[in-house]
Amino acid sequence: RAAAFAAFDKNKDGIVDNEELKLGLSERFGLSATDNQLAELIKEFDENKDGVLQLDEFKIDLLRNRLEGIQRAEKDLEREERRLAMEAERLEKEKESLSESFGPENLDSGVGPRVLACLPYILPLCDGAQYGRFLL
Repeated sequence: RAAAFAAFDKNKDGIVDNEELKLGLSERFGLSATDNQLAELIKEFDENKDGVLQLDEFKIDLLRNRLEGIQRAEKDLEREERRLAMEAERLEKEKESLSESFGPENLDSGVGPRVLACLPYILPLCDGAQYGRFLL
């Protein structure tokens, strides 16, 4: 672990900061990490919360595995976002297709169709009111 830490600690100051971690992961494992990913790694492994990694906090295999997990989760999230965007686009095209097939005259969103839809319920009530007025 000390040898790996020394390889990452380029300026030999006894700590590994964001830039050294990024460079070390790239050189040693071929992993490229964003600043957000590095900040998340340091936050997770920095036990004394000083924003850098010391030798006792430096667990290279866990760092690498965690970074790979973060990157895998981000790729899965991006893939899911693309899938949802494609699904939304497909549904929008289907909606447009149905609208073209049926035309705007078949959309029952006006006042007239709504009033006509209420008549089967209103007419029997009117009949009942006419015959029930003698009961009051």
